[in-house]
Amino acid sequence: MTGRIKNGLLAGLGIVSLGRKKFLKIYRELIKEGETAKDESELLKSHWNKLDDASEKVEGLAIRIIEKANLATKSQIDRLNKKVDKLLKEAKSR
Repeated sequence: MTGRIKNGLLAGLGIVSLGRKKFLKIYRELIKEGETAKDESELLKSHWNKLDDASEKVEGLAIRIIEKANLATKSQIDRLNKKVDKLLKEAKSR
């Protein structure tokens, strides 16, 4: 009987020990994955920031080209259309 109790206790200790080892292994792997993800995240943030900067530069360049080419913007055309509509309504009401 004491042999079974002893074996049961040893088996329990073995489970705890094995569980601890597996837990520590998984814990270390999670830390490595976290570090990798952090590095990749910082790299992605850097690339997104560069892309945002490039996009702003392209937008600014496009605006300057439109201004130099003396082309109307969509908002300017929309304002003119509203004025024309208003004038047409006034002309019809006379």
